[in-house]
Amino acid sequence: MIKSFRHIKVSDLFLRYILGFVLATVMILGSVYTIIEWINFEKRTDDFRADFINEQKNQVKLETEKVVNYISLTRFSLEENMRKSIRAQVEQAWLVMDNIYNENKSSKTIGEIKKLIKDALRPIRFYNGRGYYFIVSMDGTEELFPVEPQFEGKNLMDLQDLKGNFVIQDEILVINDK
Repeated sequence: MIKSFRHIKVSDLFLRYILGFVLATVMILGSVYTIIEWINFEKRTDDFRADFINEQKNQVKLETEKVVNYISLTRFSLEENMRKSIRAQVEQAWLVMDNIYNENKSSKTIGEIKKLIKDALRPIRFYNGRGYYFIVSMDGTEELFPVEPQFEGKNLMDLQDLKGNFVIQDEILVINDK
């Protein structure tokens, strides 16, 4: 039998409206909850991403500082070793010159002794061929310059390097200071 709209009881109608209202409310509340959770998820994701990026930046900064500190320590160590090595080279040259002088002071002139010293030091190379001995008088005259022998006997007090530093003047200042 087909019931007409007129024969539906008010209580059935009320029940249907209540069920529809509850169902619509649950759907709306579920949708709102889902949207809120999605927004919270997006916010947490952004926060996690920002935290991760900041943590990675801090990690890179720490690693960079470690490398810089290592390089500084290595540089200091290399410079200290280089100073010691150069000092040893100078002391060795001094021993050679002193021996030549002491062995020849009674039999040769100062000029002859200077030549013997220059001849003894001229071929010596160290630091894989990059280091050599040179002698400059306190007035700036080049006495021994193995890589540019044409400058020997000339006053190079005004000689400048590529940066404009006065090389011989700086060397004489170091000698006077030390």
